[in-house]
Amino acid sequence: MKTVMVHINDDSKFQLFVSFLREIRFVQIEETASPVSKTKKMTELPQSVLHPVRVKQFRMYSREELHDRKSLY
Repeated sequence: MKTVMVHINDDSKFQLFVSFLREIRFVQIEETASPVSKTKKMTELPQSVLHPVRVKQFRMYSREELHDRKSLY
């Protein structure tokens, strides 16, 4: 038995291709799920979320002020 991986670029043609393969008696189709390693699961919250840092002197800068400060450097 040989295994072949096929990438179908056009999603609209996928069902047509799969139905064609199912008609062939000696071809077996096995659908695999996407690897789990691509999705990251958070098991616990980081300490920065549980205990945020408080700052007494905090100022929100406007976009223009940030661009002006960037030109100084």
